[in-house]
Amino acid sequence: MKHHMYFSKQDPNYSMLKEIFNFINSRKSHEIIASFRIKPVKTFVNDLKIWYLSVFFNYELSFVVDELNNNSKLRKLCNIDHVPTVSSIQTRFSKYSVEQIVNLVNRLLRTNFKRKQHEKLTFIVDATPVDVDIKVTMVLEKNSLTPVLILIHNGAPHDTKIYKEVLKNLKQSRIIRPLDILLFDKGYFSYENYRIGIIEYRIIPLIFPREITIKISF
Repeated sequence: MKHHMYFSKQDPNYSMLKEIFNFINSRKSHEIIASFRIKPVKTFVNDLKIWYLSVFFNYELSFVVDELNNNSKLRKLCNIDHVPTVSSIQTRFSKYSVEQIVNLVNRLLRTNFKRKQHEKLTFIVDATPVDVDIKVTMVLEKNSLTPVLILIHNGAPHDTKIYKEVLKNLKQSRIIRPLDILLFDKGYFSYENYRIGIIEYRIIPLIFPREITIKISF
């Protein structure tokens, strides 16, 4: 049974979403989106926010659209006056490859993510199948639940095969630093993955059952 998407201002998800959507609405984000030759930018921004809600909470796009249509506070949070249809969102997204969308989203996330020079952080890595042949992997900073990386894979590969790609992208993007802690669910478990994380990337990988790595409340 799906929970309705109601957020109170005391809910950490509310603060996190507000910060993300404020950044997506910013002039800097619009310039980044325009640099990918995407037009019209404002329409794409609204589509992107709806897509993000779908991915983050693991809900179908149609459910998120229905929630927006029925919840004025959610529309205000997203800063969306007119809710597009599912088909119109899919039509606009179909103009771009998955790789283009992922590269754009990750550039926005990198631009928004800030950390102090000597700060040690903990990150959550969570992979979720969103379709029969598609898996979305999201990396979030644990305290703020701010997303820092999104990867999309066709064919729904096993988590252990995604592990190296996640660490490689986090290092190339200069998101992780030595001695940062990364929390993974049990799907990533292997002794080789522990060795790679500790020896090759100098991070501290901790692998737990899925239900204690991340909890999203409503």
